Amino acid sequence: MRLIKLSANQPGFKTVIFNRTGLSLIVGTRTNPDESGDDDRSYNGVGKSLLVEIIHFCLGSSSNPAFKIHLPGWEFSLEFAIGDVTWIARRDTQKQGEIWLNGKSLRLKDFNNYIGNILFDFPDIGDKNLSFRALLPRFIRRGKNDYSDPRKTESDKEDFTMLLRNLFLLGLDIGLVEKKFQLRRRQIEVEEFERNFKKDPFIREYYTGNKDASLQAKHLEEQVVRLESDLAKFQIAEDFYEIEREANRLNKELRDLKNQKLVIENALNHVEKACRLALMFHVKRF
Repeated sequence: MRLIKLSANQPGFKTVIFNRTGLSLIVGTRTNPDESGDDDRSYNGVGKSLLVEIIHFCLGSSSNPAFKIHLPGWEFSLEFAIGDVTWIARRDTQKQGEIWLNGKSLRLKDFNNYIGNILFDFPDIGDKNLSFRALLPRFIRRGKNDYSDPRKTESDKEDFTMLLRNLFLLGLDIGLVEKKFQLRRRQIEVEEFERNFKKDPFIREYYTGNKDASLQAKHLEEQVVRLESDLAKFQIAEDFYEIEREANRLNKELRDLKNQKLVIENALNHVEKACRLALMFHVKRF
């Protein structure tokens, strides 16, 4: 991917055109070189960080509430090339849920999947840890923490994702890293179970079959208290037994009607068979 141009629909934004080859530098100058102080502060305010944030915004980053509040009505466009194909990604600060790519509206997820599949050949392993948005910060670093260690970015929540993404971009086999991660996760689960097994007598009893009489008695006592409470709250209607008798009577009538229906259906079947036989016999005689 090669960045070509970044523009906006507002005249106050100065279009940024990136060099076709080599580096494109955005630098600030000190207004008072002789003054002492924090050098970092002296170079702020020229829009370096904002420019990077706008590029990420045009390339499918999460919604940016600050853009919606402070830049209402703004629309940014990023022109870039992948191979011989030129693309223009356009995104509105008020409608951040979609990106227009070469005139076609796409949801953020669809845009990121589409561009990611063009740029990278993702393997079946790695799950969501390998994606366009996960890998892009390694090429366009955003915050200060992204520059403290060349191996990682803020999106790397653990050492596994850092190692996985770096090996993938270097074109190395990530299978062993994935396998190690799965084994480590399984080890953590076993260790957690072991701690619970030691602490929880009920879990220990379930797996060992060793009954602790005092624990069992306490458990039964709690059940008795609960059942007695439920029984005290339970109320029977005054005409319960009368309703029960009526329900039983209706149920018996229903069974009798089903039996009668079955008898009638069987009789009709016999009559139908007899009629067919008589008709066949009559036809044969004539």
